[in-house]
Amino acid sequence: MSHVENKNPSYNPVVYITHSNDSESASRLKSMVLAEDPSVIVKIKTLSPIIGAHTGPGVITIHHVGK
Repeated sequence: MSHVENKNPSYNPVVYITHSNDSESASRLKSMVLAEDPSVIVKIKTLSPIIGAHTGPGVITIHHVGK
């Protein structure tokens, strides 16, 4: 995960991590993201019940929305 060289400071500094019944893995992923760039804001959320019903437990996603 070494893409910090492509980072544009004008982008939104928020990264979202979502999970389906796996908060431990989501926390580990958050640590990995912060190790790459400590200036980002990482928010962990639980997947919605509808998405969770389709994907099942253990799903982890990461989202970053640019400028």
